[in-house]
Amino acid sequence: MRPLVVVLLTLVLLALCAGLAAPAGAAVITPDLEKVFARVLPSDATGVATTPGGGAAYVCGTRIFLNHGTDVTVDRVGSSAWSKYWNGPASKNDKANDVAVSAKGQVYVVGSSQKADGDNRLLVLKYSATGKRLWMRAWSGPTGSSPSGYRVVIDTKGRAVVVGQCKVKAATHVFVAQYSSAGKRLWVRISSAGYMGFMRDVYVDASNNVYIAGQCQATEGSTYNDALLLKYSATGVLRWRKTYNSPYRQSDSYLAVCRRPGGGVYVAGGSSQSGSDSDGIVMRYTAAGTRTVVARIGENDGAYTTLYDAAVTSDGRLVAGGTTSVGSGDGDFVIYSLSAAGDTVWSHTYDSGYILRRGERCEFLAAYGDGGVAASGYWARHASGDGYAQVVKTHFFDAAGDVVDTSTWEGPAVGEMEVHDMVAKRTYVWVAGQCFSDAPHSADGFALRFDR
Repeated sequence: MRPLVVVLLTLVLLALCAGLAAPAGAAVITPDLEKVFARVLPSDATGVATTPGGGAAYVCGTRIFLNHGTDVTVDRVGSSAWSKYWNGPASKNDKANDVAVSAKGQVYVVGSSQKADGDNRLLVLKYSATGKRLWMRAWSGPTGSSPSGYRVVIDTKGRAVVVGQCKVKAATHVFVAQYSSAGKRLWVRISSAGYMGFMRDVYVDASNNVYIAGQCQATEGSTYNDALLLKYSATGVLRWRKTYNSPYRQSDSYLAVCRRPGGGVYVAGGSSQSGSDSDGIVMRYTAAGTRTVVARIGENDGAYTTLYDAAVTSDGRLVAGGTTSVGSGDGDFVIYSLSAAGDTVWSHTYDSGYILRRGERCEFLAAYGDGGVAASGYWARHASGDGYAQVVKTHFFDAAGDVVDTSTWEGPAVGEMEVHDMVAKRTYVWVAGQCFSDAPHSADGFALRFDR
């Protein structure tokens, strides 16, 4: 048996510092439940998903062992908590990137498992609600492709749709695979058009069509990226492949994809104009692949604006969030509510006042049944000399765009924060990520529940 080199600390209801800033009229509240994966060696929390009833969450991630590399971690946080880890056959670097829960409460984790020759295999793990590993599946792909899974979604038939990236003749491409609940790989497809393809987000609609958003390079040596959107049927047929290159002919990317009322999808991301200006972009695509530009946010304003996530509210409005900055310094937390025509219904920009390399950013959005939305990301807290610290901040907005609450968590570290995933359930959200301290190579994963 391997020696135990990991210490797991559970911190419940930490008191927040009174000096944390919040927008006017918003209350700073303590998360009802916190869990920090504070380990002897660095760890990370990369994905979070809730149980069907919402009383607990599953968090996946990675932890480092001195004697062999990294292991996959899976933790149930909340009621009936448990922790599991998985070390691959080669005992090298194994990583988890995303987690999803089926309607029956079974847990799927995707990532990669390193082989003895150094290449990766796609890794898919399935656990029961009590933490029993039901099966493990690995896919090596074509020779030398080294596939890794980045996102997993459970479709209406209970099948796991896994999206990731692999190599084809030294170029990076997007792949999508479908697994039955029993672990049978039903199909896998590699999108090999162009030279480079990177996936950023995935959405599965009610008919189990799979939409994959990202970016690509048309040819080897291309200076700029084009935004990329792929649509596959439930049986793995490529329905269409769409790219977007703006009139400015520079880099464009789709970073988020979500449902569009009436069919098709919305996508959001970034589009460069020049070396000193980039815009947030929102597009809509019909089910047949027809594109319409909904909004180009920040055009010709001399700032860098990027939209990292998008969600559709229960009353059909699109909400997009991200960051905007002038030059290479500070960034402000921004969120926009847009009509179907692209008009701004309401918007907010939050600035801590610190001019930092990474100031504030909205990373994830989640919609509620009452038309409200939660927006989560990181926030500058203070700076001294060349150093600074951040907190995780989640804003709750009602349908009119008014701030209902703001929850802030400063964590055990005094350095940077990263928010890697968020999911909404009823009147609260779960957030997972990583926090860094000033100590060399020190990082902790975290899972938080914020209540409205």
